[in-house]
Amino acid sequence: MKLPRMRLAPVIVLPVLLAACGGSGATPTPPAPSPAVTPSPAPIATPSPVPTIAPSLAPAVTPSATVPGSPAALPSASPIVFHADPELEAQLPVLVEGQAVRVETVPVSSLLQLMDPTSTDAHALRRFLSEIGSDPAAVTTAFASYGSGEDTVDFRAYRAPGSRPDHLLAATVYLMRTATGDAAGATVATTQVGNRTVTTVTGTGQDPVVISVFVEGEIAVVTTETDLRLTALLDALP
Repeated sequence: MKLPRMRLAPVIVLPVLLAACGGSGATPTPPAPSPAVTPSPAPIATPSPVPTIAPSLAPAVTPSATVPGSPAALPSASPIVFHADPELEAQLPVLVEGQAVRVETVPVSSLLQLMDPTSTDAHALRRFLSEIGSDPAAVTTAFASYGSGEDTVDFRAYRAPGSRPDHLLAATVYLMRTATGDAAGATVATTQVGNRTVTTVTGTGQDPVVISVFVEGEIAVVTTETDLRLTALLDALP
């Protein structure tokens, strides 16, 4: 069972975001100065058509100034920052089951920029940030995986600087209950995996998703892997 990408976070594939946002921070090249006007009449230039910009996930550009008397321009969204939390990345495994782990970290606040603010996922993330006991702007999440194809293993991690472990666990369990698709019906239990205490969140239905949550310090790791793979992942944590 793979990590339910549609529910644990907004529908985001990081390579797509990189492509969409990669050019958003570039400084536009200023146009070359126009040549001086000569005494002879210049031919009338035919205006070039305005290029059509395909819609993307990149935040819209907001004008830097407004016309006097017009409403103030809304502030533009902050650029998405990738590899935003080297400290969180250093706390995740480098190898699991002999395979290299791929990790990308982004601020949770950046995820909210890409979500419908009225959606269930956005509401869950906002409540998560409000209950985690940390500065919401400092909370980051890691998208991690190893393997390839059908054998890819995905897991997530959250780091909340200064958060108490019990607050982080409670907030993460709430977020994972929402991730099952039935927050009210999901059940929560604890189990021992080796010498670690793991909290499991089990959804409803005939084939319910089971999400394991492990918290240590200010970091929470979540995955839908079970049994030997869950043990291998937890044993690989630094």
